[in-house]
Amino acid sequence: MGINSSNQSRSVFQNAAIWLMTVALIVFVVFSLVIIMIGNLPAAPVLPTVGSSAQWQRLKAEQIEQLSTYGWANQEAGVVHIPIEEAMRLQVERGLPARQGDETTN
Repeated sequence: MGINSSNQSRSVFQNAAIWLMTVALIVFVVFSLVIIMIGNLPAAPVLPTVGSSAQWQRLKAEQIEQLSTYGWANQEAGVVHIPIEEAMRLQVERGLPARQGDETTN
């Protein structure tokens, strides 16, 4: 009786392992197909190309201006940009947002 129960438990374990491996293989194949079907993702980040030193300087100046001034990011949607220093000050002052009911006590 000991041998049969040992063989039965081993058989159950082997069946569970085979079932788990089959499920893992199916999940792998499905995810692989989804990735292949998406296919239009760029292989690498698309960086802006700048031809001359003058263009590079102009691009850098535009970025610095946007990062250090107030202005509209999307006026139709009511989205603005603010200077980084101001954003960091406000973040420290207001703190990070917390989920509802996620209060901790000290």
